[in-house]
Amino acid sequence: MTRKRVLIGVPRWAYAPPECEAWRSDMTVRLVERMDADPNYPYHFDFITIPNMLVHFAREQICKRAVDNGYDFVCMVDDDMNGPTDMWERLLAHDVDIISPLAFTRHPKYLPVVYGM
Repeated sequence: MTRKRVLIGVPRWAYAPPECEAWRSDMTVRLVERMDADPNYPYHFDFITIPNMLVHFAREQICKRAVDNGYDFVCMVDDDMNGPTDMWERLLAHDVDIISPLAFTRHPKYLPVVYGM
């Protein structure tokens, strides 16, 4: 079985809350354990962090790495975000070209971060 290759990238520009660091660490451990334990697991995850660069430039670097190395999917999470540890698997299960979790601002009122055209 050929696994779909997934690159998870984190643009790192500023301070990251400890709970977000812990979530990314837990998520990484979970994904690696799933890959190692199940030969029929459909994904192979790799991880990259781009530090000390404006976020939009870091995102470009993550995408360039994914294209240059033949990844099937690119997932990005900001350094100040967290979510369920199975988030990427749940999003990838939709099998569509582009998908994103709903993200909220860091401070109260906790508004959704949605951009229109």
